[in-house]
Amino acid sequence: MKRLTLNLIIFSFCFISVTAQTNQRGKISLKVFNQQKQPAENATVELLRTKDSSLVKTALSDKTGTAEFENVLFGTYLLKTTLVNHEKHFSDAVTISADQPFATVADMMLQPASTQLKGIEVTGRKPFIQRLGDRIVVNVENSIVN
Repeated sequence: MKRLTLNLIIFSFCFISVTAQTNQRGKISLKVFNQQKQPAENATVELLRTKDSSLVKTALSDKTGTAEFENVLFGTYLLKTTLVNHEKHFSDAVTISADQPFATVADMMLQPASTQLKGIEVTGRKPFIQRLGDRIVVNVENSIVN
């Protein structure tokens, strides 16, 4: 009898703890496109908190340009998207809550990064001491005294 009562108490506590927990998580999804409006594969998407811009999760876009974040705690977030040779792009604030546990962010269009390389100048100096096949040459113009 004591064992049955003990099992009943344990079972009731387990049932109460399971029903007391509510789902405090949601899902965020988005699509990433390049300048030709084609899906951007392997774009890095970072989920950031709006309060302090700290990183929560990271995802890569698939062949269709889709990136998803599952099991995200309710709150307000920003999405930062980067791709090689493209400018980084930030989304507007996205809020997921009990009323709206699933959020779809507007499509992100990545623009190519415009980088201009500066001109380069190639200069050469002979070493102070050179070893050639049959002799050793001392280049006086490159000495410390000069």
